[in-house]
Amino acid sequence: MRDEDALARRVAAAAADLLAGRLAEAEAAYRAVLAERPGHAPALHGLGLLAARAGRPDLAVPLLEAALAARPSREIRGHLGQARLDAGDRNGARAALAQALAEDPAAPGLLDGLGRARADPRWQRRALACDPHFFAARLNLAVLLGQRGEAGARRELARALALDPASADGWFTFGVFGAGLEGYGRALALDAARLDAAVNQARLLASPPISEPSRAAPALKRVLALRPAAAAALNELARLDPLAPEAALRRFGRAHAADAGDAALHSNWLQSHAYDPHLPQSLILARHRDWARRHGAGGGDAPLRLDAARADHARRLRIGYVSADLGRHPVGYFLLPVLQHRDRGGFEVVCYSGRHDVDAWTRRLQAASDGWVETRGLDDGALAARIGADGVDILVDLSGHTAGNRLAVFARRPAPLQLSWIGYPGTTGLAAIDHLIADGAQIPPGQERWYVEKVERLAPGYVCYAPPEDAPPVAPLPARESGRVTFGSLNNLAKLNPAVLALWARVLAAVPDSRLLLGWPGLADAGIRRRLYALAADAGIDLARLDLRTGGAHREFLSLYGEIDIALDPFPYSGGLTTIEALWMGVPVVTYPGERYAGRHAMSHLGQAGLQDWICADADAYVVRAAAAAADREALAALRADLRARLAASPLLDGAGFTRRLEQLYRTLWARRNQNPEARRPEAG
Repeated sequence: MRDEDALARRVAAAAADLLAGRLAEAEAAYRAVLAERPGHAPALHGLGLLAARAGRPDLAVPLLEAALAARPSREIRGHLGQARLDAGDRNGARAALAQALAEDPAAPGLLDGLGRARADPRWQRRALACDPHFFAARLNLAVLLGQRGEAGARRELARALALDPASADGWFTFGVFGAGLEGYGRALALDAARLDAAVNQARLLASPPISEPSRAAPALKRVLALRPAAAAALNELARLDPLAPEAALRRFGRAHAADAGDAALHSNWLQSHAYDPHLPQSLILARHRDWARRHGAGGGDAPLRLDAARADHARRLRIGYVSADLGRHPVGYFLLPVLQHRDRGGFEVVCYSGRHDVDAWTRRLQAASDGWVETRGLDDGALAARIGADGVDILVDLSGHTAGNRLAVFARRPAPLQLSWIGYPGTTGLAAIDHLIADGAQIPPGQERWYVEKVERLAPGYVCYAPPEDAPPVAPLPARESGRVTFGSLNNLAKLNPAVLALWARVLAAVPDSRLLLGWPGLADAGIRRRLYALAADAGIDLARLDLRTGGAHREFLSLYGEIDIALDPFPYSGGLTTIEALWMGVPVVTYPGERYAGRHAMSHLGQAGLQDWICADADAYVVRAAAAAADREALAALRADLRARLAASPLLDGAGFTRRLEQLYRTLWARRNQNPEARRPEAG
């Protein structure tokens, strides 16, 4: 009896430590009790509460389940329901909370938890009827009303903040409800370790119309000082400085290491590889394979057996396109002509869209499709089931490892034939994706070994372009009016590494009195401008010859080409849509393609436009070509005047011709698949 009393006193002391925030002491005490008495219910319960408080419901749930099995109680059952809810197990949460509530029907905490589990604000109202001053129920009522689009959400939020003006949770929710920077800022002032507030604040600051990511760094760094392994903070911090690709690669890598089970963090790390000029293709391939091993075990190794009806390759095929970028985005620009020019008798198209912001381009894509499915509310299993139920024959990934990708859906192989096209500059690493569509410039013969997918090449190019109807007219050659040549780049700043700036310094040195115009929305950030000036100076660029612009709306951004005579392409990540837009605005592009897919976009587009002489074999040839073009201003003016018409007559803008070639490839691959549906394609070596 004395032993039981002693254990009870030790557990009570641990519980007091837990309530007082002495978490390390509480954990040590609970573990000491369990070392002496394995399966001790109060100690297991306490450790479960500690895990829940630390934001680890994955650890809390089994501890609380063990405690409940050892000593069933309403209190443990209620805590288990909350932990299951935090772990995303709504069904399990509802079961546990309902059982606990049957024992205590007027418990406000249980009523609130069941309301969260059922996403039903009526339970919060019942909780508040029991306790009108219950802050959590008032706050959750506001959240649920807001999610349902019902009136009264802001009123309930104001009431919650009146109950507890010092609640970081309350102010964070205030930020979510539209107060944005004010809400997140006040939440962080109350709790500097508040990760979700720091991440949301960073995303607001980094995005238009603010576009000042440097302002977000201090809050993220404060969170990391308190929580060094906060993967989401590391991930956001990696995004903030587009001019440091190697630092971004390290930070994305640390974020992935801190939470290796998060497929999105792993994808972010992989995507950052394309910007680093020093990584060998063998390493890039190995790391993409590793993503597939960790996150792609969804059944992709089991080919679907085709019934006789689906094996008829001459029938109308259903194509599914999956992307989070179906809007004003390179993917949207490249997909629209394919949808508009498709053979409607031979192909039916369903788009699976994960896009957050619906714009005019999204609506055009939707109008050109036969079916449109919003995917943001569907988890991977549900989306795979929907695609399977829709009877999609050929499923096409348009994201790769970019934000919002659904590669885990492809891993489940919901369609008999799965392809990757236009969304990612390289292999996905996923064996469940059968083919990658490219062209001979993007992936020349002999480079297939760097791709898990089987490479399929379209000739002469792998994309077609639909120019925006509001593009400005081509302006006269700026050098004729200014008397000097202006080189320029409107590429993403993440592509401007020290080697690129050093090469551009050589171009400026070879053309006296020339200048360099760089444009990107991120240059609205004073911190990024200072960093770019410093990098340019280190590369040998005279800052008096450097002109930084932010652009604005897309038409305004395109109008910057009216001040550029010759565009300079970066490396190892070449301009894709940026190159095509430069050509459409009458500006030729000098490119120096590398070996990687990402470095050969401009090469592909220039070749189709008949500008092969602007493709350079090495850095020296790049400088010579840029200088020679600058020296012959009459030829440059003539090319500028002719370039839009030349592009319009090229395969790049032949939407009908390109779509016929793409559809023929679909037919060929479908027939090949049906001839041997059980065949397993060996992994690329």
